[in-house]
Amino acid sequence: MATEVGSLVGGGWLSEEYGVQPVQPLRYLSRIGGTKTLREANGFHNNTFPKSYEPNGTLAGHLEFMFKHERIHLEFLSRLFERVGGKEIADWAVREPKGQYSRRTAWLYEWLTGRRLDAPDVTNAPYVDALEPERYWTAKQGVNIQRWRVRDNMPGTKEYCPMVLLSDAVRSAVARTDVRGSLLGLEEEFGKDLLLRSAVWLTVMESRSSFEIEGEHEPKRIERFAIAMERFLGQVPDLFGEDLEPLQKEILGERAVHYGLRQAPIFVGQTTRFQQIAHYVGPHFEVVPAMLQGLRHCAERTFGFQPLVRAAVLSFAYVYLHPLSDGNGRVSRFIVNDVIRSEGIVPPPYVLPVSVLIMKDRTAYDRILDVFSQPFRQRYSKSWRFTKDITYPDGQVSNLEFDEYTDANHAWKYLDLSDHVLYVADVVAATLSQEMHQEASYLRKNLRARNRLNEVIEAGDNALDRIIRSIVKNCQITGAIKAEFPLLEDHDLGTQAIRAVLDAFAEN
Repeated sequence: MATEVGSLVGGGWLSEEYGVQPVQPLRYLSRIGGTKTLREANGFHNNTFPKSYEPNGTLAGHLEFMFKHERIHLEFLSRLFERVGGKEIADWAVREPKGQYSRRTAWLYEWLTGRRLDAPDVTNAPYVDALEPERYWTAKQGVNIQRWRVRDNMPGTKEYCPMVLLSDAVRSAVARTDVRGSLLGLEEEFGKDLLLRSAVWLTVMESRSSFEIEGEHEPKRIERFAIAMERFLGQVPDLFGEDLEPLQKEILGERAVHYGLRQAPIFVGQTTRFQQIAHYVGPHFEVVPAMLQGLRHCAERTFGFQPLVRAAVLSFAYVYLHPLSDGNGRVSRFIVNDVIRSEGIVPPPYVLPVSVLIMKDRTAYDRILDVFSQPFRQRYSKSWRFTKDITYPDGQVSNLEFDEYTDANHAWKYLDLSDHVLYVADVVAATLSQEMHQEASYLRKNLRARNRLNEVIEAGDNALDRIIRSIVKNCQITGAIKAEFPLLEDHDLGTQAIRAVLDAFAEN
């Protein structure tokens, strides 16, 4: 069947032909036109191809076009394969037993659906990667599947497999975020000893900002999270398995109402005096263990491969999974530092205060969460409601009902987190160039001011620091400081103290 000029091909054609609409929109839409024209904006592509690229008007023809000229969209394929069944794909595999696209499609069909195609095993064909490493974030090492002569290098399992397209933008963002090099540069500029001194405060900054994101400011909780980071970063071998609940207990303390995997519905939103509003609904608690196990396998399969991508994927995949009843946000931000610590990118005791940058631009953080949650909300907002309270097995009470858990599993299991990688790369780069640099610079100036102020008055470090902070803030000796340190009521002594501090801070 010939394709008219201007008609969709590839994923767009398959979407229209079979009535398959994913939650996450297709990143590639291709049409047949006069000349080859490739257009991209914000990670989405509208491309035109000449008639010579026209696929035959079959499922196989347009799937091959999608694999060749577009990108694999795992959620879309999961929905498509459920809709079309396996006969056409089996016929394609029989017709082209050594074709790389027929074999990759056949393997993906069996992998996603768990159903065996009515086609013989392939023999005497070279192994081909399920995902092309130059196009996708993959497992560090693939596993050969003899039946289709396909190398399974998917980053996760069929139960949970987040995806990242290695676009030029993603490659560039990852390449320019040189964490090791930036830390070495900071050590050269400020000295390793001073940078190590700043590490303690950076840990507190990260803890405080992580709680502020959750709208909490209680000092003991902030201190507890800081201690948990100091103790456990890079030391949690089974973060998505048996070590998750102990970590949650360390972060939440002994007075939390619920620990462990949730056994009740969960939503992200707000509760007003008059109504409850959901912005996002998490997967059904019955599938959470399997999905979390898939994320665990993802962490294992990708260890040592593109750590910054891995940190972004594991952190945000965890956020959308929302496996715990409490503490999910803090654990997700713990994951970013845990990945870069465990992979040796940032050695102890350094902590990247990524939450500080998130708090400085909370709109950008909410916007990146909306990359998935907004289309999810648009698709399902009429499918959830708040009704009567139900007490669930873990004792939690919820009045949330959601009708489309099964349909939504396609989206939850196969997240496209390409944009989230860009976001994390920018946050990490800014953390190194701004927050860590500023903190080390402040500490150097503070130590310089402490030494010079100690030539004016004799006092302990804590007292000197209180005076320094007050002078830097007010450019004078305040009444409160004079009351605490009466000798500074002397005009000449006070003037010398002010000059010592301000001159120290004026220098680079």
